[in-house]
Amino acid sequence: MKRRPFIFICSPCRGNDQAPDMKYNLLVAEFLARIAVENGGTPVVPHLFYRKLLDDTDPLDRETGLEASCRMLTICDGVAVHPVISEGMRTEIHMAKVLGIPVMRLTEPFPASARAGILLLLRDLL
Repeated sequence: MKRRPFIFICSPCRGNDQAPDMKYNLLVAEFLARIAVENGGTPVVPHLFYRKLLDDTDPLDRETGLEASCRMLTICDGVAVHPVISEGMRTEIHMAKVLGIPVMRLTEPFPASARAGILLLLRDLL
């Protein structure tokens, strides 16, 4: 069986000024993960999982989630970055750069653009 590269989906979770709707943000994360799967990648999307276990409004839980997210990042082969960057995403992007993991910033989260960005990232990893 051919190894499928781990693609870290770096996108906003909780609302902020630029991406205020958490429900929408999570749907976008799911969509980006689906693109990765459909094109030969294995998505790693910690905020889809940890939001069910941790309270993002609690500073300790938020720190725990971000730490776990950064640990998951260490096994990844590439990072697909949503165009709207949150505080937590900045930490993940910085960590990816420190680890030498390729980072692909998507120009927009919509189907054609997101698919093109993830395909470019996967092309170099497959």
